[in-house]
Amino acid sequence: MKISHNILKLFSVITLGFGVISQSWAIPNVDLVESSIVRVVIGGHGTGWVVSPGVVATNWHVTDGNTSFEIYPAGTDQEYRGELIWQGNSNLDIGLIRVPGLDLTPFKLKTEDAIRGSDSFTVGFPGLGDDLTGRANVNVSVYGGTIALVTENTSGVRIIQHTNIVNAGNSGGPLLDDCGRVLGLTTWGVENEDYSADFIWASMHVAELARQMDTLGIPYETDNSPCATGGVSAAGEEALAELGLLQDQLESQQSQLESQLGSQEGEMDSLQQTVQNWGLGLGIALVLTMALALRRPRQQLVRVYDEVSRRIGGTSRESDGSIKKTSSHPGAGSSSGGASELTLYGSAGSNSFRFEFSEDSLKQAGKGLSIGRSGELSDFILDDEQVSRRHIRVSFQDGKIQVEDLSSSNGTYVNGQLLAAYKPRPLKVGDRIKLGNTEISVSSG
Repeated sequence: MKISHNILKLFSVITLGFGVISQSWAIPNVDLVESSIVRVVIGGHGTGWVVSPGVVATNWHVTDGNTSFEIYPAGTDQEYRGELIWQGNSNLDIGLIRVPGLDLTPFKLKTEDAIRGSDSFTVGFPGLGDDLTGRANVNVSVYGGTIALVTENTSGVRIIQHTNIVNAGNSGGPLLDDCGRVLGLTTWGVENEDYSADFIWASMHVAELARQMDTLGIPYETDNSPCATGGVSAAGEEALAELGLLQDQLESQQSQLESQLGSQEGEMDSLQQTVQNWGLGLGIALVLTMALALRRPRQQLVRVYDEVSRRIGGTSRESDGSIKKTSSHPGAGSSSGGASELTLYGSAGSNSFRFEFSEDSLKQAGKGLSIGRSGELSDFILDDEQVSRRHIRVSFQDGKIQVEDLSSSNGTYVNGQLLAAYKPRPLKVGDRIKLGNTEISVSSG
């Protein structure tokens, strides 16, 4: 019957409205959060986040006395150059980096104390995550927990104790609430040496960062309003209003049925029972909807281990036993003769290597080609634990092949002289380069 069909249609819409409400809880938008996170590379790496236009916040122990940094926004393989603005000390574990051209949305700061027992989560680039996948992950890992205590140390510095997991590489990342506001800077974990199961994680209170930014005159945005994770969301309220309208329509359908059936008592009894059944179903749906919409949802946090594309090509083993990185740049390793060609060769452990550079290959590579320990971050690989993951870069500038140190952990030496980080120096035939435990000779192409 047509009217019965309309009732069925209305109930389908009611069910859809129930689904809208059940999915309208306030949950962190991980993709949005990730878009303002960066990897900070200085030989090793840490995590940073955008606190002001073109300004990245991280830990002092990540900046670690360096003045130049490589910055990689999460979810991309883009590279930016960062310059130190200010760094604290072991007590005030905060660092600020200026990154020209970095157009990412800054986080908002919640400078008031977080509520004990409230939800929180950390995002960043844990080194163990890189080890797990065998690559420098482009996407962040996400860990959920709760705020355990907000206090201060004996020096009066505000700190937040929490249950969110922190691994090496997470340092400097944000501690966030359910609304995606920064509560603190992920800093350290403290383990009880007598009982290995006892472990506490802590973060620098974001109010300490805000105080320093005020001193430096760097703008930032705060949001200390309550985080609306309980109650009915805006989408839920709209869905509930729609359900009320549908209920009115259902009652109108019942009235139409009664007027059309008239004296047909038998059919009337049957249809009235149908309407009553649908009305009962509607009532149950409304009760369940209100119960679910009004309850405070627990944060469902996900650890992101998405498969990502490699920034550069794979590794291969040469016939002489050397390990070489196959460059994604056309012409890398080609030989065209002339003074604009150099070969770097030597042995790393039991493996010999021979890296060839020409003016053409370096120009096609843009910023040059890098040498380091990581197959994901470097164009050529050295099997030496004392070599940083991205240790040096060879480029063609001012008509010469040049080498520069990429703020490596153990430094780069050319003919016994230590290179300053990010200061290119011309290479010539006969030069001797030392990276970690590896001696490299320079010859003509």
